[in-house]
Amino acid sequence: MPILPINHIASDPTHRSGQPRVVGTGITVQFLAGYLKRGYPVEEVCRWHDLTAGQVYAAWSYYADHQVEIDAAIAEDEAHYETIGRSLKELPGYEERLARMEAEQSPVKEGSSD
Repeated sequence: MPILPINHIASDPTHRSGQPRVVGTGITVQFLAGYLKRGYPVEEVCRWHDLTAGQVYAAWSYYADHQVEIDAAIAEDEAHYETIGRSLKELPGYEERLARMEAEQSPVKEGSSD
């Protein structure tokens, strides 16, 4: 019986540091695994990232086959981001800049003249 490959996932050391990704995109399996882990439906992921269900399911299948290594990479990234966050909080004026950014992003209140 012939085995039919599904050619939605590629890994190229010159693109995204060799992380497995959806062919023709920069979207990594690791990134899409986050949606799976959080329980997002495939239809939403497809719509948000202009992917086919086949592409998303291929990424999730690849993740299932390589879960230990991808989860380790996710944990490493989260630790790195946490370190960056702590460093940012130590910068002078951090709290003021954060408050200003949050104010700029807050929605316009109903009935305002904006």
